[in-house]
Amino acid sequence: MAVSREKKQELVECYEQGMAKAPHVFLVGFEGLSVPEATELRDQVRQIGGRYVVVKNRLAKKAIKGTLLESLEAEFQGTTAAAFGADRVQDLARGRT
Repeated sequence: MAVSREKKQELVECYEQGMAKAPHVFLVGFEGLSVPEATELRDQVRQIGGRYVVVKNRLAKKAIKGTLLESLEAEFQGTTAAAFGADRVQDLARGRT
């Protein structure tokens, strides 16, 4: 299903407001995770005040242009999610409180 231009712009803005401005961002390749495992990871990140979002790579690359994250552009390949926004980077890295 094709994504409309308006929806793409909304996603870029969401990525800009979220991960591009977050103090900490982890890119996660989630290939091989089951749906329950991915849901558990999302819940753990949410519990510590972070967000976990599956990203559209091309749109995420557009969102990080001109930011400190631009050096990660090559990492947006395959199935990619971003975990970001928690106050303590060590909690975000662990994915739990």
